[in-house]
Amino acid sequence: DFLIENRDSVMKLIKESVGRSKRMGVNYKEAILEINGWEMIPFIIEYTKNTPKDKDALTLLNLLMKRGEYEDFMKSTTFKKLYGEHANYYSYLDYNKENQALIFKRAKGYYDEKKR
Repeated sequence: DFLIENRDSVMKLIKESVGRSKRMGVNYKEAILEINGWEMIPFIIEYTKNTPKDKDALTLLNLLMKRGEYEDFMKSTTFKKLYGEHANYYSYLDYNKENQALIFKRAKGYYDEKKR
């Protein structure tokens, strides 16, 4: 409840902290998901580009699109592989530049749609 009630402050705090430490821990990612922080998508994309070893940030983008039921994502092969009827704990996407670019493109599309 605290996170949701203080949503704007939480997002600002996370951005400032990540900016200083250059690291986004799992607690911050969980907080962003908890508050449905779709407004942070451009920040998360930029963070991911600057921190290529942090693949969890890509997962966070997918989870935000899933939570927002973004139609382009919900109809995608990516969604079916990760969250579809036959998905399980072992479901994954191969990491490559093409998949990363596709996640960024979809997440940006979701952000733009929500912004309107």
